[in-house]
Amino acid sequence: MMTETTAAKAKGPFDGLLVIDLTHVLNGPFGTTILTDLGARTINAEISQKGCTSG
Repeated sequence: MMTETTAAKAKGPFDGLLVIDLTHVLNGPFGTTILTDLGARTINAEISQKGCTSG
């Protein structure tokens, strides 16, 4: 069982990588989520007046 202490020490393969997410369609943010789960730090830039589903 992984405790909070070991979870905080565990680093993913992309630890130290900075990802800037400029995407707006489902595949882009999904890929960014995977990179974040693998340890990357992410910055998400969105247009505040539009959502992901607007055309």
